[in-house]
Amino acid sequence: MTLARSLCVPLLAIAAWGCAHAPMQAPRYAALDTMLDKESRELALPGVSMAMMEHGRIVWAGARGWADYNKRIPATADTVFNIASLTKPMTAVVLMQLVEAGKLNLDTPMQRYDPSYKDPRITVGHVLSMRSESDPPGSAYSYNGNPYGTLDTVIRGVAGEELGQAFSSRIIEPLGLKQTSPGSLKDPKFAKGLSPDRVAHYESIMARLAKPHNVYAGTEIVETFPVDPEPNAAANVVSTASDYARFADAVMSGRLLKPETLARMWTAPVLAKGERSPYAYGWFVEDYGGHRIIYHYGYYPNAYSAVMMMVPDRELVFVAIANGHSVNAGNGIDPIEGHVMACAVLVNFVDPALPCAEKAAANVAKWRSLTQVARHQMAPDPAAWADVVGSYRRSDGVPAKVFIQNGKLWWQTVYQPFEMTQEAPDRFFMKADDRTLVFVRDPSGKVIRVDITFPLDKNVYPLPRM
Repeated sequence: MTLARSLCVPLLAIAAWGCAHAPMQAPRYAALDTMLDKESRELALPGVSMAMMEHGRIVWAGARGWADYNKRIPATADTVFNIASLTKPMTAVVLMQLVEAGKLNLDTPMQRYDPSYKDPRITVGHVLSMRSESDPPGSAYSYNGNPYGTLDTVIRGVAGEELGQAFSSRIIEPLGLKQTSPGSLKDPKFAKGLSPDRVAHYESIMARLAKPHNVYAGTEIVETFPVDPEPNAAANVVSTASDYARFADAVMSGRLLKPETLARMWTAPVLAKGERSPYAYGWFVEDYGGHRIIYHYGYYPNAYSAVMMMVPDRELVFVAIANGHSVNAGNGIDPIEGHVMACAVLVNFVDPALPCAEKAAANVAKWRSLTQVARHQMAPDPAAWADVVGSYRRSDGVPAKVFIQNGKLWWQTVYQPFEMTQEAPDRFFMKADDRTLVFVRDPSGKVIRVDITFPLDKNVYPLPRM
């Protein structure tokens, strides 16, 4: 089957994310174009790329929106995104290859590889299956990417490979994934084991990374803070939807693991109360409507989001990646049938009788009801900004600078400046990530620090003036 591509360049206004025109599509895949048009608008996605494979072939790929909104660079099927937690299944494959080779036992205590684990009962398998934080370890499931991110210590300890080398030599190069990078390798410690040419190739991919965006109040596209680009066992691989679909298909078809190893990786452990966990070893697994579904989500707040779904009995893979956070709108890490994009694929290409549409629509409606409304903006008072201009000390010692330029107030740390919007005399917010900044004065009226808060975070982060 030939590749059918759909690329729409949207109008400049966010309200016009739909297509002005689109190439003719094979009738079988018209539903995917319709879904892509609809969800890119309804989920307020700055830019999104999708791909579907059937029987080992890319049969459809599409994109909408912007890879870089400020520069008006459109998203295409070749746009690379940070895939966030879709990295976790790649880590799982590497670890299961080591198990298959007889070099690793999942029952090995994590302490052997990472001394920060103080409880000797916590095993590699517990971390890989999201069961390391229960008491006793293994008794309950709790999704948390932080422990999972330590699994690079296992790969290093067992195989003697840094994560970048492991991803490169075991997955990216064997599968010929030309638009996939394990993350930024500028620091030599992450490039260990890779040739200069290979490092240069991966850095050229990183240079094309879609800019992360927030959609302020659901309507205004704003470039936001970059995420940590370095290789991590839980996140930060950079790829296209089509490349990642090829990886997933290779796993599903047994090209990276033997059938018995694959079956073990995709068998969810039994928890203390006798029920199966929703999470196996690096992958979510579910039986829905008589079909086995393997899937995973990816999420960086105000930056990137993704979903991947496999239906092995149909040899089908679907992937969607965006440079905004709402691909998983309303569904979080809940069962895949509640995901609006996945549901559309299931109904149109697996079984039209599957009853997922109502739940998926309800999840989107719930998400839309929680979308932040536009905050109050007072008339800018540049004359008073001089009081807050200066440098503030972050906990890592890096100064945060507040300055005036072109009649606007800006905040800058290690990245490019981000505009601050005035809400009250000493209160500002950033449309980039919805943070609030309150400048605190001493009794004499002098600004002595700035208190920062983030949405859904009750903590206050004070930065003293330098």
